[in-house]
Amino acid sequence: MEHLALFVLGRSPAILAETLAALAEDPPEAVWVITTEEGRKALAHALASDEGWARFVREWPEYAGMQPEAIQMRVPEGVTDIHDHETHKRMSEVILAAVDEAVACARRISASLAGGRKTMGYMMGLAMTLFGRPQDRLLHVLAPLEWERPGFFTPPRAERARIRLVDVPFVRLRGHLKPAAGKVPIERLAEAAQRAVDLAMQPHLVLHVRRRIVESLGRELELPPREFAIYQFFAEEKLHRCRKPERSLCGDCRECFLSVDAIEARKAELVRMRAQFGGMDHPQVEKFRKSWSAKNAARTNLAEPLRRIAEQIEQAFSVDPRAEALKIVNIGPRGQPRYGLLAERSHIEVRLD
Repeated sequence: MEHLALFVLGRSPAILAETLAALAEDPPEAVWVITTEEGRKALAHALASDEGWARFVREWPEYAGMQPEAIQMRVPEGVTDIHDHETHKRMSEVILAAVDEAVACARRISASLAGGRKTMGYMMGLAMTLFGRPQDRLLHVLAPLEWERPGFFTPPRAERARIRLVDVPFVRLRGHLKPAAGKVPIERLAEAAQRAVDLAMQPHLVLHVRRRIVESLGRELELPPREFAIYQFFAEEKLHRCRKPERSLCGDCRECFLSVDAIEARKAELVRMRAQFGGMDHPQVEKFRKSWSAKNAARTNLAEPLRRIAEQIEQAFSVDPRAEALKIVNIGPRGQPRYGLLAERSHIEVRLD
C-alpha cells in the first residue's frame, strides 16, 4: 500500500471527513480509525445516515474509488470510553500496535491526532515518535467553529480553503529500537526509548595513551603527562571498577566517585600511570612521585591539575553541552570531596596507541 491515513477518533466523526478533504490532493488508499465503542457507533451512523459517505464522495470525488469498507475501525475490546487506567491501557496498546502495523504495510502514513480524548492524541504522537519514518506525517486539522454542530459530516468543497491541515513536528526514534518493539508493553518500550536517547546524548570518549590524546565529539585534545595520567586514572576507575555493573547506564549513579582517602590509598597506581611517560627515572616523574608520596597528597595535589583539565576541555569543545560529561568533577560536600568522571561507562575506551 502506498498511502494510509490513520486516525484516533471520539464522538466527532467530522474530524475524519475534514482531514480527508484536506488530503484530497494526495488521497490515502485506506483509512484506519482507532476509537471507542461509542466512537465506532458515531462514525458508523455518520457514514450511513443521510447518504453520509456517498454524499462525501460526491463532494470530494477524489475518494470515489474508496468504499466505506476501506474505513477500518479498531476498537479495544470492552472499551466504551476511556474512564480509568485499564481502558487507557487497552486503548494505548491498540494505538501502538496499529501504528507499528501501519508502518509495516504502507510506504507512508498520514496520522491524525485531532480526535478522541487528549490521551488518545498523545498516544498517537508517542507511537509516531517510536515507529514513524522520515516520510510519515503527524497531522492536526483545524476547521471553522460553525462546523462543530451535531450531524455535520461533509465539508463543502467550495469552502476547502477554510480547512487547515497542520503538520505536527515529532522526533523519530525508530532507528534506535528493535524491529519487534511494537510487541513490547508500553512501559518497557518507553524505558527502552529513553535509554536510547540518553545513550545518544552521551559522548563517546577514547583515551589514546601513548599520544596522551582525549578524543571525543569529533575533536582531539592533547593533555600534558601529569594531567593525562590523572584523567586516565579516573577513566580506568569508571571503566573497570564499576560498583553497580548490573546497570545498563550509569545515569545518576556516582558510586565509583572516590574520596580523597580512597585516592590516597591508591596513589601508587597513579604514580605508575604517570611513569608511562618517561619512566620512573625521568625528572618530572620523580617530581610527581615525591609530591604524591607526601601525607594527605590527594588533598593538596588534585585541585590544580583538575582545574587545568577542565579549562582545556572548555577550550577544546567550546559550548557543546555534551562536553560536561568529559570532566572530572567533585560531588562531595565542602571539606569531604569525592571525585569522578561523568562520562558514561559504556562509552569509554582506553587504547595504548
